[in-house]
Amino acid sequence: MSVWDGLRQFKYPPAFRLPAPVQGTRGATTEGIRELARLLQQAGGGATPARPVDDTGRSLGHLATLIWRLKEKAARLDRAVDRNLALAVDAAWAGLAKAGLEVKVHDGEPVTGGEAFHVLVYEPVDGLDREQVRETIKPTVFYQGVRVQDGEVVVGRPSGRSD
Repeated sequence: MSVWDGLRQFKYPPAFRLPAPVQGTRGATTEGIRELARLLQQAGGGATPARPVDDTGRSLGHLATLIWRLKEKAARLDRAVDRNLALAVDAAWAGLAKAGLEVKVHDGEPVTGGEAFHVLVYEPVDGLDREQVRETIKPTVFYQGVRVQDGEVVVGRPSGRSD
């Protein structure tokens, strides 16, 4: 973090300032995850928000999406080679859950209407008898039971449908 980035943090309330980067190699990951979990807990204030989603909620949703994508990519890697990466991502995932964030992936769910996601694309698929989610592009994120981010999905529909 440059001097200007450090000074820029003072325009935000203390609870929303980014900590200085942790120096070191091996211990930096664990300490950084602990700091992230602490910041997430502070941002929530400990009470269930009963208000519309604000910038903090959107930031938490974005953060959860980034960690979910890292988790998906790390699962596809050879864990023997990238064990440290997989451990760091798992620790971040656990930190999200501990801080009250729930990430819901919709793959395979039937589409009935009224779901907590936006359909980006409908694609015809042979062998389907009803519409169902083929791929989650962005998960739905809940913070202490309140939805802070709607998911985005690709939906497959029976190939004979023409609407």
